[in-house]
Amino acid sequence: MNCSAVMVVRIEKRAKEAVKVQEVLTKYGCNISARFGIHETGMSASARLLRSGQAKQNTGGQCSDIGMVLLCLDGSPDELGALGKELSSIPGVKVNSMKLD
Repeated sequence: MNCSAVMVVRIEKRAKEAVKVQEVLTKYGCNISARFGIHETGMSASARLLRSGQAKQNTGGQCSDIGMVLLCLDGSPDELGALGKELSSIPGVKVNSMKLD
């Protein structure tokens, strides 16, 4: 597996922006050798949302609207830069990357 860089993508409004993020990831699919998506689930997310006033009591739990995608990437600096730039242009999406030598 080639992995010349890693990128972390934080999505603040997962329910609203996930489709746009997925479209960009699909466009650059040949540069993505591995992908791992995570978000807070269950009661821990519900408790935090209740404390902040963003959710009503829900006995079934509620997923957080914040998600994170970890990418293992391969490609030219221009390609990977364009991927990061496109993702960053989506409202509520933050990107950090690191080149692996």
